[in-house]
Amino acid sequence: MASETSHAVWVLPATRAEFSLFWKNQMIALGPRPLGDLRELPAEQESFRTHALTTFADVSINWLKQYADRCFNFAITVKLGDHIVVATANETCFLVGSIAGEYLFRPPELSPYEHARVVNRLDRVYEHRIGAEIASLFRSVNEFTNLKDNSRQIREAIERLYR
Repeated sequence: MASETSHAVWVLPATRAEFSLFWKNQMIALGPRPLGDLRELPAEQESFRTHALTTFADVSINWLKQYADRCFNFAITVKLGDHIVVATANETCFLVGSIAGEYLFRPPELSPYEHARVVNRLDRVYEHRIGAEIASLFRSVNEFTNLKDNSRQIREAIERLYR
């Protein structure tokens, strides 16, 4: 069985409204650009990019590629048990939990966030419990991302929260 430290750490920046929505519903989500049900696409990053490029004409190609990559990571790369940190700029409170469900599609007429994942144990955590350096790193993230470079230090800080 894999150890707790084998799980990736993902950070999802959020507005205050999103932060509250995620806390209340014990879930995370991406949006608002509609791409449809991502499960219908081949599980390849290039397929997601091609789909985004053919779906939208009103934004830059670089932005679309980045958005497609975020959607690919959210739907395909993120694994059950991976850690998630929801961060809001200039706040001292974070939501920390683990991915508990597979990718879910929610039609745009039902939610502004088409792409969702259920989260286990999404707890409020304050900066003093994880340290100022790691808290600052979480706040500096401006898109859904995997914190590979500092993952050991970050995983250890997150795991301390659950001891």
